[in-house]
This record gives sequence, structure tokens and C-alpha cells, in this order.
Amino acid sequence: MSPGGTRARRTGAPKRTIWPAAGVQEPAEDPAIPAPGGEPTSEPTGAPTADLSARKLGLHGVGPEAKATLTAAGDTGVHRTGEQATLNTVPGHRDGYATLCPGATLYSALPEIRRAAGASVYAH
Repeated sequence: MSPGGTRARRTGAPKRTIWPAAGVQEPAEDPAIPAPGGEPTSEPTGAPTADLSARKLGLHGVGPEAKATLTAAGDTGVHRTGEQATLNTVPGHRDGYATLCPGATLYSALPEIRRAAGASVYAH
């Protein structure tokens, strides 16, 4: 766990048009969203997370409410090597890895975060 809570993403620059850190394909660098609301007893991070999601995806013209089909680069506990998975472009780690990350509170807020990100001034 990071000092501010859990991290929903790995750190790095947005080099891809999707968010692969949900478990399939392992690029050297990918977008990151710190998720301090990921603790089971915390409130979701709301608008700041939605705006940041929209901004990072918008750099590549990808919608926060879109889905992407990826191929697993390795066995993640959810997807086997070579298996294709269709994931939201704003996913939780558990969508691709055998984990409970980002926690029940934030995970249940992801549909609203996607919707808010789609309506954000930063969405393209």
C-alpha cells in the first residue's frame, strides 16, 4: 500500500491508448491514478479521479466509458497467457488480476467515475 492509500494503477507515462494495468499486457510504462479512496472504509475519490481519468485517456482520444480488448501477456490469476479480455478503459486491478484491489468502496464507484469522466471537460 502506498502512503496515501492503495494504488489503482502503476506509475508511468501514458504511452498506450488503453489502461492495461488491469492485468493484461504489461507495457514498460502506463498511466497511473493514485486511489486514496481504495481503502474499504474510505469514500471514493469522485470528481478529481474522473477528471484525471478523462485527461489521461483524452491525450489519446480514448473515451473513459469505452472498453478495450487486450491479450494477456502472462497468467494473472484471472486471465491465462494469450487469453483475450475485454476491459473497461477505467478498470480496477481485480478486472485483470486475482486481487481485491481497489477495494469494495472504490470498485463500486467505478461506473460513476467512468460516467463523470465521460462528462468531464477533459474528455475528448
